[in-house]
Amino acid sequence: MNSNYLSKFDSKAARMADSQNVFIDLVEHEVNRLAAEMSQIGFKYRKAEHELTFNNEVELTVECSGRVNLDIEVSRPSGGSINGVQCKVGVFQKNRHRLDTKLEDNLFLPTIAKDLVVWKDRNGTCHTPHELCEFAFKRFFAHFGRAVIV
Repeated sequence: MNSNYLSKFDSKAARMADSQNVFIDLVEHEVNRLAAEMSQIGFKYRKAEHELTFNNEVELTVECSGRVNLDIEVSRPSGGSINGVQCKVGVFQKNRHRLDTKLEDNLFLPTIAKDLVVWKDRNGTCHTPHELCEFAFKRFFAHFGRAVIV
């Protein structure tokens, strides 16, 4: 492979990782904002980074006093490779004496559109990191509202 091709490949991986960092930062910022504005709900998050064989992963779990969690999983580029790079947005119901119930799970794969990294869902809709953050919290609050009503 020529060095031009490899540098272009590494550049894509770096841009995808940067886009993922923006997404994670936005989620953390939103949780902190919500925690300050709605202290009675008790918003907080846990963040864990795992170094795996193929892709490093970042997991971010948003919790509150309700029974619903927002789980963000990001599989990062590794060694300049973009294989396996993705973002997942899941909503789970916490169960006291059983495994958590998956309410929804959304997968987003990276693509480059007009020199920007965007995250494409299963329907082909592309999301910027800001839109992905909005999507995650809209889905979380849709289920959170149901859990509070029940």
